[in-house]
Amino acid sequence: MHLSSLPWVFLAFTFSGFSVAQKVTQVQTAVSSQVGQTVTLNCRYEVSWTTDYYYIFWYKQLPSGEMNFLIRQYSEQVNARTGRYSVNFQKADKSISLIISGLQLEDSAKYFCALQELTVLEVMGKAEQKPQSLIRESPTALGPQLKCTPAHPRREMVVLWLLHLWSGSEDLILNKSSF
Repeated sequence: MHLSSLPWVFLAFTFSGFSVAQKVTQVQTAVSSQVGQTVTLNCRYEVSWTTDYYYIFWYKQLPSGEMNFLIRQYSEQVNARTGRYSVNFQKADKSISLIISGLQLEDSAKYFCALQELTVLEVMGKAEQKPQSLIRESPTALGPQLKCTPAHPRREMVVLWLLHLWSGSEDLILNKSSF
């Protein structure tokens, strides 16, 4: 069979990112290959200096505009694989390649590489209610009150209030995320 008689697959390649602190670069603009072959799409990225934990996602955009998730790579794991899709993840080089094996005509699409950094939680303040030797009733309208003052307030922060029960377990009683 002549190579010219085989159907060709055309892959367009573009880039995406989630914020200014991150950068995703895809150098290839278009790749073409034949049905049944394997193709590799490359992506380089930068993360902010404050994190070592992140996910890199690969998406495929169909001609209709619909975005399909293909595969996800976590920064602390070895190369991911899902069906015909796999990645070659090089954390030290800040690069990742999407490898599509057994190309099919429906692989003709735009492919996006995207990065999501993970937030590392830190304790910034602590609220503590000292035990009272005398328990008295509070007016029902006010109820018991606790005040949490962060040692280092930030523009964005999430405060979680936990209730420590006599049984030793803790229950989340309030999640306040805007101030």
